[in-house]
Amino acid sequence: MDGLLTSTVDRTNYEIGNGGTFLVSFYLSHGEVIKSWMRLNSSEFKEFWEKRTGKPTPTSVDEAVDIATRGGLLPTKEIKYRREGKWPKLTSTAVGAYSPAIREFVEDAAKLFGPLEVVRVIA
Repeated sequence: MDGLLTSTVDRTNYEIGNGGTFLVSFYLSHGEVIKSWMRLNSSEFKEFWEKRTGKPTPTSVDEAVDIATRGGLLPTKEIKYRREGKWPKLTSTAVGAYSPAIREFVEDAAKLFGPLEVVRVIA
């Protein structure tokens, strides 16, 4: 076995991490949480963002978190990672579909109630 683990993502949380990083917490189906801290100017973040939005990266972490928490990203449905040292190393992610109706609902709800946590929708 090469140590590569695969897990379904039940929900994802986005916030500002230590040192002004974009922190993504992947809540996995078996109860574990895998966290990934990314700097906005990193190739890792650019790939993550473009894969989920098809748009250029934001100019600030605040803007990225705002867009993400308002439902502006395609949901992550699966991750692959390895156990290396203290922290698991994320190797790849798979995104799911996000219907325009759900996006509109999330944006409208955010206007009324503030930022919402994005959860995976099971179709």
